[in-house]
Order: sequence, then structure tokens, then C-alpha cells
Amino acid sequence: MYPEYPSPYFLYDPSKIAENVKKFKKVFPQVELRYALKSNPLPLVVTALGDAGSGFEIASRNELKLLLKSDIDHSVIIYSNPVKAREDIVYAFQRGITTYSFDSPEELDKLAECAPGAKVILRLRVYERGSVFSLKDKFGVEDQAVVSLAKKAIALGLDFIGLSFHVGSQSLKLNTWKYAMEKVTKYDKIFKEKGIPFTTLNLGGGFPHSYKNMKAPELTEIGAIIKPYLARLKKPHVYAEPGRYLVANSAILMATVVHRTVRRDGTWLYLDAGTYNALFEAMAFQGSVEYRVEALGKHDSKTSRFILAGPTCDSIDTIDINAKLPADLGIGDRLVFHDVGSYTNALANSFNGFSVPKIYQV
Repeated sequence: MYPEYPSPYFLYDPSKIAENVKKFKKVFPQVELRYALKSNPLPLVVTALGDAGSGFEIASRNELKLLLKSDIDHSVIIYSNPVKAREDIVYAFQRGITTYSFDSPEELDKLAECAPGAKVILRLRVYERGSVFSLKDKFGVEDQAVVSLAKKAIALGLDFIGLSFHVGSQSLKLNTWKYAMEKVTKYDKIFKEKGIPFTTLNLGGGFPHSYKNMKAPELTEIGAIIKPYLARLKKPHVYAEPGRYLVANSAILMATVVHRTVRRDGTWLYLDAGTYNALFEAMAFQGSVEYRVEALGKHDSKTSRFILAGPTCDSIDTIDINAKLPADLGIGDRLVFHDVGSYTNALANSFNGFSVPKIYQV
């Protein structure tokens, strides 16, 4: 069923990415995709998304360089990091990137100096309690500064086009989308009263994927919340920046058991891939992703609870503390982790000298 490549390795199926783009467009036909490159910047992923008709969202000069190597049309790239170095703005502007996000007066000053006349989008701070990984403390402008920042952008000669928000990565509560759209609607009314242009809305990211320990709402359910607001707002340009939703199910990770032992808290299986070199989000932080995992080969029908750990000498290199797997697993047995296409190889490193898994595609 799976190739016999040396363990550990990632195996990608680009056709699933194309299917996810199609599903997103079916639910949101009026929304232009700008894939959040940070989720997975692999060239094979970029190619699959570009071929499926997606644009891209970048956060750095190096992400832009990657897209330029792939001959992506500049018009479908937006620079949504609200905080950028001057030299990075200059680099992007000189290469035809015209749309930038901001959430502070200082960022506007940089944009006016380094990208004169550029299109700018103000990022709102929104309610994020439903997200697994919150972004609100680092990004987003407070309500009392929204109007003044929009006016400042215009006064600086920038092309102020609208608003954006981000409900946080892996957003699991439908009300989070409702609250964000209510805030957008409020400012739509205020902007009209004050003569401030508002032609573009960026819905940001946060579109979730279901994991073993996280049941995510369906995209159609999110659409049922958002689309009535879009119909009332009637904005000519609406973007979204999904990352995880488009790529999570596109890959598996193959790993091998290198050690088995019993400790006070249970039976541990040590693998040749862990949180550092493969599965960062499995590490407990704001939340901890538990990936669906299965054992390959023939095993006894009896199952047992295992704690799965990576190969490094760091105790936080623990993948799952409650994995239900065949009881007879031992050294040399292989495990397959599913839905590992987002925030995995993008965050992987060779800490402690353990290599990042090689990447293959079907």
C-alpha cells in the first residue's frame, strides 16, 4: 500500500490539494483564494495550488523568492504580514507586489516610504476564542484606532482598499466567524458615513481540519455563516487565505519504532520521527494536534495504549500520550500518521542531529 522508502518519510498526493481547492471554490464561488504559504511551502504544493487556480499569501521576502522561482503571476500574490522590514517591502514592491496588510501607524509610514501608492488593507483584531492557535495578541488593530489608521493611509498617498481579519489558526467555533463578520459590517457602515473607501475584504485563514482530537466544523457550515454577510456587504473583491484546509490531508508520515519500554505512566514507543523533525504541532503549546495513526503489517487483534515519542533527547519530543495501537508492536514496526500536510515539514528541523524526513509524492 505504501512505498518501501527508507524511514522516516513524507508522502504527498497533490491530487488531494486540487480537490480541496475545488471544494473551497464550490462553497465560496465569489472568494478569491490566496493560499497561506507558511502552512506548507514545498514546490510540489505550490505547483498543485497554482495549477488548481489558487493565488498566494506571503509573509516574507524568502516566501516571495520561492514563488518567483515557480513563475507565479504577481497579481495573485498578497503580502499579508502586518509587520515587515523596510528592505523586504522594497524588494516586494520592486517585483510587482502591490497589496500589503498593516495594523499600526508605524507600518503605514514604512509602506508610504518603501511602496508609494501601494494598495493597503487594515487588519482588525477579532474575537478568537474558538481557535487552537491564537494570533490576536500579536496582530490586529484595536477598535478605537481603525478609522484614524484608514484616514492616515489615505493621507500618506496609499491606496486604502479595505479590511482583513484572522480568526486564529484551526478555528473550531462557528460563532468566531459570526463575530468577525459583525465587526466588518460595523466598519462598513462607519466607512460609508465618513467617505472612507472599502472595496476589498480579506477573510484571512483559520479554516480548520479535523484531527483525532479535534472535530472541525464543515466548510459548508462556515459558509452558511459568512455568505449572508458577503451578500449584504457587496464588496467587489473578497479574498481568503486558507492554509491548513487546502493541504492537511495531502500527506502521510511514515515512521518506524526504534525502541519499546515500560515506564511509570505506560508503555512507550520511540520513533525515528518526532515533534522536532516532523510533527511540530503534536508538541503541546496553545493546543496539541493528535494525528490519526495506524500500524502497518500483520498484528494481534488486541490493542493497547501507547505513548509515542520522537528520537531526540528532549522530553517535549512526545507525539501522542494516548495512542491506541496493536499490543504487540515492537522495534522495526512501521506507523503511518495521516493528515500531516500542514505545519509539519514547514516547521521541521534537524535538532539533536536527527534528519528531517525525505519527501516523496505519489
